[in-house]
Amino acid sequence: MKRSASLLVLLLIAVLTLSSLTIVGSAFAQPLPEPSVPEFTAKNVGNTIEVTIKNQPLTPYENGSYPSLYYMFKYKDHNERVGFEYYDPVYFVLPSTYGGYYKASDSDFTVVSLSIEGHHFPSGQIDIQAIALVGNQYPTNMQNGTVYGFEGVVGSWSNIQTVAFEETIYIRTDGSVEGTDKLQRDGNVYTFSDNINAEITVEIDDIVIDGADYSLQGNGDGVGIHVPNNGNLEIINIKIQGFKFAIYFDYYSKNCNIISGNTLTNNTHYGIHITNSHNNSIFGNYIEDSGTGIQLVESYNNTIFQNKIVGNGEGIGFGSGGGHSTVFHNLIADNDYAFTFWASSHNTIYGNNLINNTNQVHAWSSSNNWDYESRGNYWSDYNGSDENNDGIGDTPYVITTSPEDYGDADNYPLMEPVDDTVIPEFPSWIVLPLVVALMMVAVVYRRKLSKTNQRRVEQ
Repeated sequence: MKRSASLLVLLLIAVLTLSSLTIVGSAFAQPLPEPSVPEFTAKNVGNTIEVTIKNQPLTPYENGSYPSLYYMFKYKDHNERVGFEYYDPVYFVLPSTYGGYYKASDSDFTVVSLSIEGHHFPSGQIDIQAIALVGNQYPTNMQNGTVYGFEGVVGSWSNIQTVAFEETIYIRTDGSVEGTDKLQRDGNVYTFSDNINAEITVEIDDIVIDGADYSLQGNGDGVGIHVPNNGNLEIINIKIQGFKFAIYFDYYSKNCNIISGNTLTNNTHYGIHITNSHNNSIFGNYIEDSGTGIQLVESYNNTIFQNKIVGNGEGIGFGSGGGHSTVFHNLIADNDYAFTFWASSHNTIYGNNLINNTNQVHAWSSSNNWDYESRGNYWSDYNGSDENNDGIGDTPYVITTSPEDYGDADNYPLMEPVDDTVIPEFPSWIVLPLVVALMMVAVVYRRKLSKTNQRRVEQ
């Protein structure tokens, strides 16, 4: 009798257990409905596409829990044929394949920024599509667990949305602007009215490009401001980032340019690159995280002063040929090299703060002047003493040159950094007044040109 009762109890427990498993199993085994085609908007923001998606409602399991909602995207140049898309994430997702996904937010909308850095879109338009996935992702053993698999239901790709963005803006020889309405002209002064995500090519002389502290944003490629064969330009107050070259004066560019008050960051090759252009003034710029901050090639009689050049591969480079330039009162810090010279001589370098650079100078077939009128530079790695406390080191700071020793040295190394609020005496009494005079003439010329253009309009 007792044995029969025990068997009855065990049978009852088994029935209840199986029933509960059936209930739980049915809750999670129920088929998931296919997600709707995503509704979204997209716009170009710098080197990203910003996508805003309206989250769709999800059907809960019978136990009240919810599956997860994910999104994936693909995009291509508008003129490129289908099949040449970029996928973001990299791995294309289908059931039982692998990839990564963007999980929907808990709010009504999900905002995703897709990087387009390094991609080129010649048409100036990007086609983008989105797809929704409902289910769950899980890590795989591929690439150390950084690749995810997916279990669930994949929806259908959305229709293509085309995102327009500025590719190249031209300032033409007649003074007109093509490619944007964010560069406003007043006479020969062109002023940014908003941030610009494009390259600018200048085809005219004697103009001012004023960024008004707005940004010129690239996508990791190309040239921010390209000057193929023009000159007497002023490029001022622009934040330029995300290009190979921030500012590039090409081989046939002309002389007497002013580059001032710009912030040039995260440009992979050069902040400022000038080739075969002379008598330029480069001052008051901040340059960081570039291959080379300032590069001069076959260029003479340039003046570089009061710039902050930090955290680059090379601070200031002098390429093949050129020389007779003056570099003073700059902060050059935390670069792999402060200065590099390749067959460039007779430059005068003084009054600069050279701080924590891995290498201070690399000079090949070059001999230069490292002080002026008993004033040298501050070198953070100078180990000399100052017995008479005159602020000048008692022994020279030796500059190594190759393939032969030219005897270069800073004969008056400074013991303390230069106060960058003070402009030191210029090496030639006539050059600084000429720079000031040039700027005054430019102002007068701009006003006259503006009045002339106004009369033409009135006529």
